[in-house]
Amino acid sequence: NLKSAFSAKSMAVLRFEYYAQKADVEGYTNASAAFRAAAESAKQQAFGHFEFLEEVGDPATDAEVGSVTTNLQGAVASEMDESERMYPSWANMAQSEQIDDVSEWFTNLSNTSMRNANALQAVLDDINKEYGFDKE
Repeated sequence: NLKSAFSAKSMAVLRFEYYAQKADVEGYTNASAAFRAAAESAKQQAFGHFEFLEEVGDPATDAEVGSVTTNLQGAVASEMDESERMYPSWANMAQSEQIDDVSEWFTNLSNTSMRNANALQAVLDDINKEYGFDKE
């Protein structure tokens, strides 16, 4: 149940932030503020769920949650998986269904995930060079 709750609240954060942006564009500042407040509340709830889940691992990847370097390693692996497996697979599926704009979108996201992985890896490398070990 905690994984489902975390997932639902995480998605709620993004939905509410998206709705807030749309409300801003349409000139509804009160609605935008209400959506942003709801997003912040949902984010705090998701953090609470994650704290309980931390003992069993990242709810999205099952990777260990721990030190900054451990978390960076998990994030790099996750971004690499998105870049090398997940998005290319979805891009190919969209291409086979002749949904070219979606295929291009997934291809672009694959490239973005690779850039994210490289940036995270660079931070991890810098930490390892500076400390020479996993700083807990």
